[in-house]
Amino acid sequence: MIERTSDHNMNHDLPPIWVISLQRSTDRRAHIIQHLTEHNLSFEIIDAIDGRQLTSEQLARYDAGQAIQCLGRELTCGEIGCALSHLRLHQRMVDENLDEVLILEDDVVLKFGFFEVLRRRVLFPKDWELMLLSNTNGICSAWYHQPLFEHLAIVKFAGKVHSNAAYLLKQSGARKLLAAGYPIRVPSDNLTGGVVRTQVRVYGISPVCVTTLHPFDLSQSTMPETREFRPRNRTRLEDLGRVQLAWRRLGRWVRHQYYRYNPLAIV
Repeated sequence: MIERTSDHNMNHDLPPIWVISLQRSTDRRAHIIQHLTEHNLSFEIIDAIDGRQLTSEQLARYDAGQAIQCLGRELTCGEIGCALSHLRLHQRMVDENLDEVLILEDDVVLKFGFFEVLRRRVLFPKDWELMLLSNTNGICSAWYHQPLFEHLAIVKFAGKVHSNAAYLLKQSGARKLLAAGYPIRVPSDNLTGGVVRTQVRVYGISPVCVTTLHPFDLSQSTMPETREFRPRNRTRLEDLGRVQLAWRRLGRWVRHQYYRYNPLAIV
């Protein structure tokens, strides 16, 4: 099922906006419809592929062996459904010969600069194919920083960056993601975030201009089963002594700086 807003005077020069949403996630769907409507945007709500109802044909596009090689584990059904949902939209871009599309998930929140970033697409690097408007724990490389609007800038990322909540995609990038995306072997945010080498030219906005409703609350996830695979051997920060806590923070800072200033770490 596809839901469309009816006002064709919205969006002006913005690209088409496609929102991926599970039909059973009624609260999240209600949030995104209200949120985007309040911002006077036209958009399409497109039903995500539900991991609880995968068909044999859909499961045939998943390779458990390659998933274990890439991640050290198999994917959950929810992760498979999410990956298929994003790749289906990438295929639609190609089929409809669309040059640019903005893809959102249904728990996003638009922040400062969102509209200005979209209106300044002409200032994007000429070779951009994927622009991340949101990301999780992305380290911005020191080797690329292009001011865009007030304190917002276009950046490249160093090391891994997980992101699929909000991104602008060009058709050339969609074709590369489709070529690298099958068989399904990693979660979708590993594919768009550069963990898998797709050859897509990835950039991002820093600080992010799109966040999510519950970025650290796994109970709000539509894939709660993935909590099973979160590292369990991390000591709670409140249980650490001052020296241990300081040492851990120093190690994190050193790793961050290593990636930030390493030109070979650019995604």
